[in-house]
Amino acid sequence: MKKKYLICILILIIIIPLFLIIYPITKNNKYQKDLIKDIYNNTNIKEIKYLNKDNNYYIIKTKDKVIVLDLNYEEVYNIDLSLLQSSNLELVYRRNNLYYEKKIREDKKITYQFYDVETNDFVYETSLGGA
Repeated sequence: MKKKYLICILILIIIIPLFLIIYPITKNNKYQKDLIKDIYNNTNIKEIKYLNKDNNYYIIKTKDKVIVLDLNYEEVYNIDLSLLQSSNLELVYRRNNLYYEKKIREDKKITYQFYDVETNDFVYETSLGGA
């Protein structure tokens, strides 16, 4: 009887942390899929290769251009994909322009650095928190 009780407790100790890790990941994947589905339903955009929802804008990369949509799925900005420099950073739309965003965390401070998408040159930065 004690062995069964001990085994059940050990199994629960293993299963609960796994659930706490896996559940948010699956919810996030579902959120991304729902965003893509909404864009397909509300626009005539086909074949989305990249999607980032940031600051009330959808930044969408297709096979030939990057399109920025507002929350009403209306196009506010677009640029030909051949003009962009390649980067592993996230695409964001700020100050009526498209930028690559780099987030740096230092102690109690977060710094966002923004780089031009066409030249990969540093443009500006914003800091939050800190002393």
